[in-house]
Amino acid sequence: MGCAGLNLMREHDALMQAFRWTGVIWRQGLFTVADVTSKLIYGLILSRFLLRLGASEVYRPSAEALGLEPTPAVDEVRAIR
Repeated sequence: MGCAGLNLMREHDALMQAFRWTGVIWRQGLFTVADVTSKLIYGLILSRFLLRLGASEVYRPSAEALGLEPTPAVDEVRAIR
């Protein structure tokens, strides 16, 4: 193998190393996007659940945020407290 063959092997190895790093970067980016997206979806589900929980426990602002009519029990509970 001559000098030209050795240089060709070095270029090939450098190119393969670049492709490996590119794959690592893309994979890390994909996992980051998936992580942020899952946390956003979980946050939306959790906030909606807590709004409904507050409305079911006669908390007027939660009922209003959900567009529900506050029940008369809300005023009765506030009068007791």
